[in-house]
Amino acid sequence: MNSFKKGFIHSYSSKSQLTSKDFKSNFLLVDNIQKLDDLSDYVSKQIITFDYSSHIFLNEQKISHITSDDFHSDVELQQIENLIYSFVKWYDLPSIKNIIFENDINLGELFFFEFRDELRLFLKKYIEISNIIKSNLDSHYFVSENISEILSTFTKNFTKLNIKNQEISIHDSINVPLNLGSKQFTLKLSTKNISRIQTFLNKTTQSLFLKKQINQKFSSILLVNFSTMKTKEFLLKIPNFNLNVIKYDRTTPTIWNKHSLNIIKNSGCIVENDSTLSDTSSLEKIKQKKQIFLSNLDSLLLSKDIEEHFSLNQLSFWNAIKPLFTRLCNKRFLQAAKELELAKNLLKKYPFSKILLFHESGMVEQIILKLAKQQKIPVHVLQHGLYYDSDEMTAENNFQRLMAKNSDYFITWGNYYKNYLLKNKVDPHKIKVLGSIFSDELFQKNTPDISTGSILLASDPKAFYRLTDLTIDQKELYKNTVEQISKIIFQNKKKLVIKTHPQKNQYEQKITKKIDPTIKVYHSGNIHPLIKSADLIIVTDVTTVILEAMIMQKPVISICMKNNYGRPEIFNYCNQINLDSLDSWIKSFYTNPEIKNELIAKGNEFLKINLENHGNASSELLKFLDES
Repeated sequence: MNSFKKGFIHSYSSKSQLTSKDFKSNFLLVDNIQKLDDLSDYVSKQIITFDYSSHIFLNEQKISHITSDDFHSDVELQQIENLIYSFVKWYDLPSIKNIIFENDINLGELFFFEFRDELRLFLKKYIEISNIIKSNLDSHYFVSENISEILSTFTKNFTKLNIKNQEISIHDSINVPLNLGSKQFTLKLSTKNISRIQTFLNKTTQSLFLKKQINQKFSSILLVNFSTMKTKEFLLKIPNFNLNVIKYDRTTPTIWNKHSLNIIKNSGCIVENDSTLSDTSSLEKIKQKKQIFLSNLDSLLLSKDIEEHFSLNQLSFWNAIKPLFTRLCNKRFLQAAKELELAKNLLKKYPFSKILLFHESGMVEQIILKLAKQQKIPVHVLQHGLYYDSDEMTAENNFQRLMAKNSDYFITWGNYYKNYLLKNKVDPHKIKVLGSIFSDELFQKNTPDISTGSILLASDPKAFYRLTDLTIDQKELYKNTVEQISKIIFQNKKKLVIKTHPQKNQYEQKITKKIDPTIKVYHSGNIHPLIKSADLIIVTDVTTVILEAMIMQKPVISICMKNNYGRPEIFNYCNQINLDSLDSWIKSFYTNPEIKNELIAKGNEFLKINLENHGNASSELLKFLDES
């Protein structure tokens, strides 16, 4: 057993020094409360909230409450954070490996990334509830269903309420931009609804590509989950090379409007999906696999080893996490049954010489990667973002598999990440520096600079999402950061536009409305027009927007929110500004043109040194695929 698990010390010391004397005998424990009806007649009891949205809601309703953050220490959070990576690897327990293996693919590993996110949320609640009970042994608790699953481990003195408000996980939702005239809205759809739409679109467009056949003289390349719009330049250059390119999208539709339809038509790609790869036999196999996988899950849940694996301070929390664990495994095992059959049919259908992925962490990507390895098909992973290349982020980068754990080649944008990979013992023969196919269009568009007097804030409130990032204090820091930036821009009589990271918005509209109702907030859609029309781009911490702004010859700065992720290479070329000095900096920026020129010059220096094949990365990648 992990030494941290054995020696975990309950170092809880309430931040506000609360004791049982401060409380009434009855407590209402809630999460994700969004309407007063959920509180019913229990509003008079001592309320403890376990999430930020409930905290905000109760504050707005002027309802007295305390937050669960009062019941953990920073030391506890850090100790548990150190254990997360080992907890996530439950699927490597020797006694259960055989139960969850299919085609040499570990079913539990297929959703390791999502489970880590769920585990963090769970463990934070777990230690807080544990400490609440210890301080109030004789109290009675009124709780929502999710909290009752944890609370029942510690006490029987509770009443479960009929409250089932559940926030949709970022793993189960997608933000879809919706244009109505000149206005843009964001529609948040569940992945289940997206899947239904995708199936309909696949069937609708299937007839357009049925006649396409591969050229036996050309190499066949598989693209997995390549967004049609984001990889437009790459797709449109395919006809210039002697390649058969098969496009396989499982997370978003390949075609959903006229523009994407034209791109696919002009690319010459062969489109494969569940409609083209399924027949009566396949559907029956999927049905059988689902039954087998659910039976395997029943066996897995009886394992004594997994009960011991999920332990803190030599006490198992298996009974508390079992309902969550079961739901997640049930959902993902059923999904895996379908994805495995489709992937096997796809790899049987074509003699692939190479496969391209953008990451190794998704279920579809992992399945394709494992099957490709069995058939000795080379797999290439492309860098898809501006990653943290700091020592402090090495463990996280390894966990997210941003260093090509199982692939044959890692294709980087430039030297800055290549050097980081080499520093972390990645085989230099596995690294190919070919540039960013996402950036080609930006380099090729030599449009005149547009000055509208606006400033763009590109934010990411949930970047990396460590346990410390889940606290009210950290969320308040983000709220205050957005609020202060909005006030500063407003006081300087400039127009502010905010673009949040997809699926990660957090009350920006509500925060800014009180300061300046004219501030526009976008949660989805293309950020490039917003960059193009801005005088200045402000980001929080590190985001690929920094690189995009540099390419578009726009000045960009970063506001530091989290100082525990180290200093990446990009900050040698992009200024980090303290929030306290932003007001004076903005004033100087608009009165001294040299500041803008220096920022753009720094950006160009980074691009020259650390980004290859400006505007030509797509052709270079296709050339590499054609010749190698």
